[in-house]
Amino acid sequence: MGLVKTRRLAAMQKQQRAILLRQGYGGLKAGMRPLTKEQYAKKQGRRNLANLPFPEKVKCVIELQRRLQPIYAQRGIFIRPWKSWD
Repeated sequence: MGLVKTRRLAAMQKQQRAILLRQGYGGLKAGMRPLTKEQYAKKQGRRNLANLPFPEKVKCVIELQRRLQPIYAQRGIFIRPWKSWD
C-alpha cells in the first residue's frame, strides 16, 4: 500500500511541475537562465530566416554552398552548389 501512495505522489508532483513550467513559472528555480545577448541574437536570426519567403531561403542555401565549396574541396569532398534561377 505504501508503494502505491509513493508512486501516486511522485506522479502528482510531476504533473504539478509540468503545469508550473507551462504557465511560465519555474524560471531560475527550474535551472533555466535568461538568454545572453549572443543567444538572443542567434534565436532572432533563426526567426528572421524562418519568416523569409521560399525563394529567399533558397538564395541563402546557395550562398552557403558557395562559401563552403572551397572548404570542402580542401578536405577532398567536392560539392557542386545549386544554380540560381534568377
